[in-house]
Amino acid sequence: PWEPFQTWLDFEVTEIALEAAMTKDQTNWLFDLICHSACGKEVFTLQTMMKSVHFGKWLPNGSHQ
Repeated sequence: PWEPFQTWLDFEVTEIALEAAMTKDQTNWLFDLICHSACGKEVFTLQTMMKSVHFGKWLPNGSHQ
């Protein structure tokens, strides 16, 4: 029912990327992170935006770098 997507999750994550107007590179980066966690390589522990905002204060200009 989610064609052309294989799963509901694929559809939902793509919809978020589109609504956020993410670039191709940002979207690919997000997908890589999701796959990294889903493959069991690392556990994603943040559950709310507030936790992200709290940790964001340690990042220069609120960026990921």
